[in-house]
Amino acid sequence: MAKIKSNPTIAPHKNEYQFMLGYGYYKKKEYAKAKKAFEPVIERSNNYYALANYYYGYIAYQNDNYASAITNFKKIQGDEKFSKIVPVYITQFYLMQGKYQEAAQYGKEALDQKKIGKKDEIRSFIGEANYHLEQYDQVIKYLEPLAKKDFNFTSEQHYELGIALFKDRKFEASLPQLKALQIQEDTLGQNSSFHLGMAYLHTGEKLKARNSFLFASGFSYDPEIEKRASFNYAKISYDLNYQKEAIQKLRAFAKEYPGTNLAKEAQSLLGDILLATQNFKQALKIIEEIPERGEEIKGSYQKITYQYGLEKFKNKNYKDARELFIKSIRNAKDPKFKALAYFWLAESYFNLQNYSSAYREYKNFLYVDASKNTPYHTLGHYNLGYSKFQEKAYQEALAHFEDFINVKGKQDDRNTKKYKDGLLRIADCHFALKNYDQATSYFSKVINQGGRNVPYALYQRG
Repeated sequence: MAKIKSNPTIAPHKNEYQFMLGYGYYKKKEYAKAKKAFEPVIERSNNYYALANYYYGYIAYQNDNYASAITNFKKIQGDEKFSKIVPVYITQFYLMQGKYQEAAQYGKEALDQKKIGKKDEIRSFIGEANYHLEQYDQVIKYLEPLAKKDFNFTSEQHYELGIALFKDRKFEASLPQLKALQIQEDTLGQNSSFHLGMAYLHTGEKLKARNSFLFASGFSYDPEIEKRASFNYAKISYDLNYQKEAIQKLRAFAKEYPGTNLAKEAQSLLGDILLATQNFKQALKIIEEIPERGEEIKGSYQKITYQYGLEKFKNKNYKDARELFIKSIRNAKDPKFKALAYFWLAESYFNLQNYSSAYREYKNFLYVDASKNTPYHTLGHYNLGYSKFQEKAYQEALAHFEDFINVKGKQDDRNTKKYKDGLLRIADCHFALKNYDQATSYFSKVINQGGRNVPYALYQRG
């Protein structure tokens, strides 16, 4: 600079000289030197003021110094050569700084100017800014018209318009925007695929929704989206009867996200599916592998252990049946199934000739109010009697058989085999207790009733 000032030939042209020096450095990508050369030219009005500020601002932009770039570009926004192109950059720079309110405001003011270029780009930046401000109606206002005339959107703009339309419950309209990123393997692609799946659900296209959730669940860029997509994929698989896939995914989900609300719902769905499969052995194994079983699946576990117990009982595997009925009772959620489990637990003990335990469980069965809503309530009294009868506790057996006969009599159910057998057992109890008159009376009732017990009653009556 000292040489320029002392040289009478160069001094009058120092602004031109500094600009050309800076431009030369700019072309050679020596940006630090270029900036230093431009600095004397950008402060005062001169023939190279606008050009120097443009390049100085552009270098600042390339160095991610958006605040400086805005300052330089604002100096020349009124210049005839730059007024058409500078506003789009300033709007973009505000956006890149995260100054969304300023970007939206400046962009709108720029659009009001008559002689301005790249208006669609400015509109796209205003749309982006409003997305970050969660002004979704404004996003739609500025971006949707651009989409209709095939404006070259960025991935982010496709996503932002898609989400804005989704938030506005315009699910059909959101599909093309979200589909533009559905196989993009990054955060944006994962989020877009998830919302695409949700949009498909709202438009009734479950199979397409399932595929979108599968893609979104395959990445960990956004763990919350990964979790929700995994759950939705499993749930829709269940809805569409992909039972094997649903079991596998719900099982994995319940293990991976224990204690969460979605895990509880997953457990509930898993329980419903496992009950429906009737494969109780596999169902039991799957549920018992779940680390934190919620209340939702305990109800299914209660029913599955009960049903599996019945299966074992029918195959005369009374020991295994007993253990399964005990598990069902310990996980009781449904009173009716609790009552039923007590009854069949008692039956298991009876068949194992453990009459005292059978008696205890028949009692427990009758203590449960819900036993009255089962087909076995009256039979419970009969079986209490038989348990004591097998132990030769005839006085106690007699009381229970009499209870049974009284209930059956009130039900006007005297012609059943059980009723006739109950009369015979009362007679036997009296006989064993040496109450011969009462025994004779009841043997006579058995004879009058008719049936297969008559020969035995005739013999006993003598």
